[in-house]
Amino acid sequence: MNKTKIINLVAGASENVTLNVTNTTSGVFNVTVTVTSDTDPINATDTTGNITTIVKDITPPMVTNASANPISIPVDTDNDPRWGETSQLNVTVTDPSGIDRVTINLSAIGGSATQPMTNIGENIWTVTTNASNGTPPMTYNLEVNATDLYGNSNTSLNITLNVVKNGDVNEDGNVTIYDAYVLARYVLDIPGPEINKGASEVSGNGEISLFDAMYLAKHVLGKVGYEILH
Repeated sequence: MNKTKIINLVAGASENVTLNVTNTTSGVFNVTVTVTSDTDPINATDTTGNITTIVKDITPPMVTNASANPISIPVDTDNDPRWGETSQLNVTVTDPSGIDRVTINLSAIGGSATQPMTNIGENIWTVTTNASNGTPPMTYNLEVNATDLYGNSNTSLNITLNVVKNGDVNEDGNVTIYDAYVLARYVLDIPGPEINKGASEVSGNGEISLFDAMYLAKHVLGKVGYEILH
């Protein structure tokens, strides 16, 4: 930003000067103005003054690397998120002026419309979420809003999260006795369809076992004590 501009003026005249700033970080800068008389070059003295100017960032943050791990979770039917029922949502946010906040709209899956994300280092912002009971099973594009210190926001990037029915082991959109069958075969290491592990741990004990297959079968058959999938 260190440049000199010479302006020739007659006495009593004035001129507007536009200051173009490139490759400079935002902030407050002092611009030095020096006035030299050319009527008497030998005995001329310089008159110097300062003008304070503010360089403001008008570019929104850059948001990249949206991810969900896992990308698919079941509806949290008992509103008690346990193993397999949450997903970690991450984005990378950068801005030379600094980041004020990053939020994500989780209202479609029962969360806050302005859920704060946390900076965990290396410009990565994260939040862990579940899909509250009553969330319709479908694919959601969750909007991220990144705002820098000058109020510039970027809402161009979404995080994709797939929500399935709890107990829908094979992800065909239904919870039936076939899901219990598929789950039993998986536990017994018998070749078969891929399973959604989060939707398969329905007993709430934190591991996938034959007990989950039994629990799911009794749930489908309407047995007392197995009404809620955990």
